[in-house]
Amino acid sequence: MLGGKDGDVPDHLQAMADALNSAENPYPVLGWLRRSPSAKALAQLAARSEPITHDLLDTLPQGTTTRHVRSLLVVARVLPERNEHLARLERWVTSELFRLPGHQATIVRPFAEWHVVRDARRRAARGRYTHGAASGDIKDVQAAIKFLTWLDEHQQPLATLDQGNFDLWLTSHPTQHVVIGSFIRWATARRLTGTLELARRGRSFAANLQLRGSRS
Repeated sequence: MLGGKDGDVPDHLQAMADALNSAENPYPVLGWLRRSPSAKALAQLAARSEPITHDLLDTLPQGTTTRHVRSLLVVARVLPERNEHLARLERWVTSELFRLPGHQATIVRPFAEWHVVRDARRRAARGRYTHGAASGDIKDVQAAIKFLTWLDEHQQPLATLDQGNFDLWLTSHPTQHVVIGSFIRWATARRLTGTLELARRGRSFAANLQLRGSRS
């Protein structure tokens, strides 16, 4: 499985071969080799001319099979350990930024990469970055994208956004009230927008209120 056409196991996979060969009971290993999708995926990776790295695995669909192959390679010390929650955030940010229109990416990229991801790396270095933390950081970036898309739909520049129109966003997107805070504080600190107040959750607006100053 690991030896390729000539049967020689490449140096970077020798530790994986040693781990499989050293099993006390070979029959579960044989069963895994014959039937497991992970074994098939590992064989396909071994047949490639390039070394198997985390970056290479990141290009594959991130399902159960890829996660299992990665964990096997880490246990066998073919790959170094890493914080997979942080890696999940980094993959998502890279993919999401690629899909954004240019004018939104100009704002979201520094927020996501320099603020959210950089802080996540600091927490991961301290061993405090969990699945829930990654999900929360993704929601923060998603809220920023939703907010900028809403501003685009109403032809409202971020730089001239006032409190009344921001309150309209909070009222029409009540589930975003908490997660939008990270982006608003970041944008305000960098003078991308004026001072905006978040503590107005209970304020009511007419359901058909239109964005003030928008062009229809």
